[in-house]
Amino acid sequence: MSCFNIPGDVALNADETDLVLVQGLTAVQQQIRVGVQVFKGRWKYDRNKGLAEVEQIFAKSPDGRVLRTIFWDFLISVPGVAEVQALDLRLERASRTLFVTFRVLCESGEILEDSLGLPFE
Repeated sequence: MSCFNIPGDVALNADETDLVLVQGLTAVQQQIRVGVQVFKGRWKYDRNKGLAEVEQIFAKSPDGRVLRTIFWDFLISVPGVAEVQALDLRLERASRTLFVTFRVLCESGEILEDSLGLPFE
């Protein structure tokens, strides 16, 4: 699935059959899910998008406080997010996966709670 940015709190989903316009809470959730898969300086269309400090995220023994700051800053920068209310990070070393659980207050007044599993390469 591809995501296209549209100005404001709207995104566009493109799958194999249909184009579906999403907005509000769904658009914010999509921006977060896509954003954590892009690292700053790596996307050729906009080198300023994505998570910063890639080396610190994928370090052998990442510093939990640094990871928390990176993800907090990322969440608050997502269009449509007004406030980060909760953020929990858990690193599962056996599967080399970072689990990120968060709750954000959106500008629309809705609360988004979600959990992501990010595999370490």
